Amino acid sequence: MANTPWFLVAMLASAPALAGSVDFQGHSVEVDATTGARRVLSVRGASYSIPGSTAQAIGKAQSCLARADSGVGVVSVDPSGGRLRAVSRTGYQHGGLARVVRSRWAIEAAAGSFRVILTDMADVSGDGVGEIYAPLLLDGDSGGGEALAAVIDVGKSLLDCMYR
Repeated sequence: MANTPWFLVAMLASAPALAGSVDFQGHSVEVDATTGARRVLSVRGASYSIPGSTAQAIGKAQSCLARADSGVGVVSVDPSGGRLRAVSRTGYQHGGLARVVRSRWAIEAAAGSFRVILTDMADVSGDGVGEIYAPLLLDGDSGGGEALAAVIDVGKSLLDCMYR
């Protein structure tokens, strides 16, 4: 290691050595444990089969998420590229208190299939301009499990709609 450049040593030392994946309700949850807590980085659902082209799958997802009861707001759509971006705010209960979790959605489609990927998940405190976002943790009594379950339930509603 004496001949290893100092910048390479610094990069390796700062790499997320404790990142990993856990299974949660049939979803692959990528966590980063470099800070001592298991912070949720992303949630990946299974790849689902659906008849039709890439554009048709994205169009169907867009229609499903456009419903007032979806709990998800579409941000951008690229039917030919097979991508839809959205955001959600979902309520859940933890410790007898009503809480809110925010997440970003990416729906990726190809001919005959689609997948939902959730990122940037955070607990929301406050209202409007003064909102505070705390990373979603899967440790102890943080409520991360309940928050994750609530977001996955919103995804189940999308799946129900996609197959109608």
